[in-house]
Amino acid sequence: MLVSGRCTVQCFSTCKTAGRLSGSYCLTQCQRYNFCKDSRTMLTRICRIKQPGMFLVRRYTAAPYGESYKKLRGPFVRAPAFKMDSQTLRVLIAFPFKFSPEEAQRKMAAHAALLCFCDNATMATSVVIDLLPSFLSTPSFLEYKRPTRFSAVYFPAWILNAEIEAKVTYKGYQQAASAIFRNTYIPGSHVPTLSAAPLWPRTLDGKEPLPFDESLLRQYEEEVQCIPFTISPFSVVDIATTSSAESLEISPDLSFSPSSVKPTIFSAFPVLLPLYVGQYTVDQPEKANTSTVTVFMQAHSADDSPGIMTEGLSAEHLAALASPNILKMLELNLGTEVVELPSRGNDRVAIGGRGVALFSPERAIKTVNEWPQRITKIVYEWLEDKLRYSSNIEKLASLGKLKSDDDPRVREMTEEETEVLDKYFKIRDNILFLKMLGKALPAPEEEPVVNIISSKFTDLEEGQKQATPHWWIEHEQASSSKSTPSDSQ
Repeated sequence: MLVSGRCTVQCFSTCKTAGRLSGSYCLTQCQRYNFCKDSRTMLTRICRIKQPGMFLVRRYTAAPYGESYKKLRGPFVRAPAFKMDSQTLRVLIAFPFKFSPEEAQRKMAAHAALLCFCDNATMATSVVIDLLPSFLSTPSFLEYKRPTRFSAVYFPAWILNAEIEAKVTYKGYQQAASAIFRNTYIPGSHVPTLSAAPLWPRTLDGKEPLPFDESLLRQYEEEVQCIPFTISPFSVVDIATTSSAESLEISPDLSFSPSSVKPTIFSAFPVLLPLYVGQYTVDQPEKANTSTVTVFMQAHSADDSPGIMTEGLSAEHLAALASPNILKMLELNLGTEVVELPSRGNDRVAIGGRGVALFSPERAIKTVNEWPQRITKIVYEWLEDKLRYSSNIEKLASLGKLKSDDDPRVREMTEEETEVLDKYFKIRDNILFLKMLGKALPAPEEEPVVNIISSKFTDLEEGQKQATPHWWIEHEQASSSKSTPSDSQ
C-alpha cells in the first residue's frame, strides 16, 4: 500500500535487463497499477508509458494535506473551519488555473458592477476592461470594479460513474429499474454556496487533469487555498439505504424503495476544481439590503467562456435589479442558492445510455417506448434539484467523510480509467435494452426470433465479463468474504 504524500514526477529509462528500471527501481510488469519498493523503502507507482523505453514514475513522500489545506479566506466561508487531519487521497488530481487573478478580476468586473449598482462611469470601464487583450496590462486610467477580498481556491469534487438498481413504482405499477450514471458531479465539501454550485461543465468530460502536488498550491504568484473533502462519494447511496422509510416519493407518479437501492458497479474520481472568488462592496447598499456581494468563477480553461456565478440574491436586491428588466434580458436562473451569470445550464447529473431501464413483470410495449423516457426525465430533475441546495449537501456530509482511498472504487481520473468504463457501460447499456425489450414485447411465436435475441444476449454477457474492471471484481470478492458495517467508514 502506498504511503500518502506529495507526488513528484520523474522519468526513468529502462535498463537492458527486461523488467528493470535504471537505479534501484524494479518493475515486475508494464502496467499502470503495479507497485515496487526501492532500497530506501520508498514506494513508487508505475504509470503510463509516455514514450518507448520511458516510464512516468510518481514518488510519494510526505503528506501534502494537513497544514496545506487551510481555512479559506474567501468571504463565502460561513461554516466552521475544516481540517484535513489524517485524510489520505493518493489518487487526487487537479485542474490547473488557466488564467491569472488579474484576468479573472477583469472578467468578473462587469457582473460585479451590475450587482453592486455602480455608477455609469464605473459600469462602462468594467465592461470595457474585459474587452482588452489579456496580454495588455490594465491602464491606470481605467478604474473598473475591483473586489475588496479575493482568493484563488481549489474546490473538491467527486465525479461518479455507476449503475444503480432499485425497485420503483410508477403510476401504481411496481417494477425493477436500472440507471447508468456517467460523470455525475457531487461536491466534495459542504461549504455553503459553493457546494450548491454546478461546477462540472460537460467540456471537462474526458479531459485528464494533473496529479495533485504542492506546486499547484501556488499559481500565477497567487497562493491557492484548498477546501478539504468532507463528503464521502458513497454517501449518495448510503443516504438512501440507511433511510427507514419503506418508500420515498420522487414525484406524484414515481416513488422507489430505499432499501432496494444497489450499485452494480460504482467508481468515484476525486478532483480539485480551480475557482477565483471575490467579495465586492455594494455602492448603494440601501437598494440591495446588503453591503457585499460574492462572485466566483471557474478557472479551468482560458478557451471556453468562463462560468461566472454569484450567491443567491435577496428579494430587495432582485427587485432593484429587475426594474429595468435586466434580469430578464440576461436570462438569469433565479430562485436558486447560486445564480449563474448568465445561466449556462451545467448538468450535475448525467444519466447515460438509453436512460432508465425498466423491467416490468407485465408485457407492455409502453415500458420501452414511453415510460423510460418519462422516468429518466423525472429522476434527472429530482436529483438535480436535490444537489442544488447546500442544506441537502450537508446531509451527505453528516454520513461521514472518506478517510483514505484504500477502497478500490476510488479511482484516479485518467484516460485509461475512462476507456475501461466507456467499454463496460456500452455493453451494459445494450444488455439492459435487450432485457427491457424481452420483457416488453409480446411473446414471440417464431423460434428464430427467440434464438437471435438469446444469442446476442449471450455474446453481450460474455463481453461484460471480459470488460468488468478488475478493481470492481476485487471489491465484490472482498465484500462477499467479509461484511463491512459501512462503505464510508
